[in-house]
Amino acid sequence: MQGVSALMEAASFGNYDIIRALHVKSYDLEFSDNNGWTPLMFASFSGDCFAVEFLLEKGANIDAFSNLGATSLIIASDHGKENVVSLLLRRGANVNAKSIHGMTALCYSARKGHTRISELLIESGADVNHEDYLKKTALMYAVLLKDLESVNYL
Repeated sequence: MQGVSALMEAASFGNYDIIRALHVKSYDLEFSDNNGWTPLMFASFSGDCFAVEFLLEKGANIDAFSNLGATSLIIASDHGKENVVSLLLRRGANVNAKSIHGMTALCYSARKGHTRISELLIESGADVNHEDYLKKTALMYAVLLKDLESVNYL
């Protein structure tokens, strides 16, 4: 990974103790790699709720966008990190933020069959009728995946 700080590396592996130790050394929480990923995005990807909570408590921007418009919530939703999604929603993440492809966290979770995450997003106000750049909704992604549980919920 090019342009990655030690803090980002620790976050990508979900190593809370190292993240905490590095933060004492005043690492920039908004420093991003070549793809625009911040330490919070890496921690969200890893699924480490302790690291995510720590970074948020220290002031990490919950709704920062990567170069492709992904937020920490979109990343966690796409990768099935239910506990992180729940935490980010409780902390006020924008449930309807859109990637550069016009996809929301709900679109990403539905296209991967993460039904429980889709439920959490909808309960938090996700727009179930939102269409991405291909004019697809979360329901359409669930249908394409042949995910009956998500189809019934959506």
